[in-house]
Amino acid sequence: MHKIFQLLLCIIVLGLAGCKGLWLYQPSVQQGNVFEPKQISQIKLGMSKGEVRFILGTSLLQNAFEEDRWDYVYTLNKQGKIVETKRLTLIFSNDRLRKIVQA
Repeated sequence: MHKIFQLLLCIIVLGLAGCKGLWLYQPSVQQGNVFEPKQISQIKLGMSKGEVRFILGTSLLQNAFEEDRWDYVYTLNKQGKIVETKRLTLIFSNDRLRKIVQA
């Protein structure tokens, strides 16, 4: 009976030690549209939606009520904490870029 208890105790301790390792490492997670300053510098007022889409790709956030507003959002999580956030909002009028808001 004593040996069974020791074996059970070892299994529990090893199991908990293995679980602790899962909590220590959390991979970096990128979410949203990845866009670089070089890409943003290529965007000019007056460009068509197609030209902007060619440079930045399709916005992941689609607003059903405002088709002329495109929001590009990017976040980087490291160890479960947000370390980087980028936002870019593009406003179109008559299929032409009218306003660029970067935050």
